[in-house]
Amino acid sequence: DKNSGKRGDDSADSTRSNKNNKLEPKEKDDSRNDCDDDINDSNSNIEDELERLQYQLTLIEALEERNKAQLESFADEQHQWESLEEEERDLLQSKVSIVERMEQMTSELVQMWMGGKSME
Repeated sequence: DKNSGKRGDDSADSTRSNKNNKLEPKEKDDSRNDCDDDINDSNSNIEDELERLQYQLTLIEALEERNKAQLESFADEQHQWESLEEEERDLLQSKVSIVERMEQMTSELVQMWMGGKSME
């Protein structure tokens, strides 16, 4: 679209006529766009982080399932733990903090969404 991001000569006119000659807004109120953009950026950042944490949690759950299935091949859980790669141990140890962080971020996202709704 050649006018994408630009305003034409009719920029002072904030309405347009539809086929029934009813006036409708052309675009969002510019006074809210900066605020909306900030909220959208924050939402996007939180959503990206939640997605990353969800991926880590999925890896943790897969490791737990694998360990559960393989436990019989080890003398005990301690022996199994010691056989894990350091990266796997770190990931398993981070489960509680990942779940807590996901809950916190989900709450923040809901609060931002509710705050955005109250501004409408």
